[in-house]
Amino acid sequence: MDGFHGVSWFARDEKTGLLTHKGQEPTSGYFPKSMAVLPGESTS
Repeated sequence: MDGFHGVSWFARDEKTGLLTHKGQEPTSGYFPKSMAVLPGESTS
């Protein structure tokens, strides 16, 4: 699962087209809070 480690997990933001780093924390690198749901459904 390449998408579950490092910056590879971050997807492109649908609004800006840029890579999203929302929720990026030293302790949450593998599963950032804001990326725990599908893009567009984030409540954070």
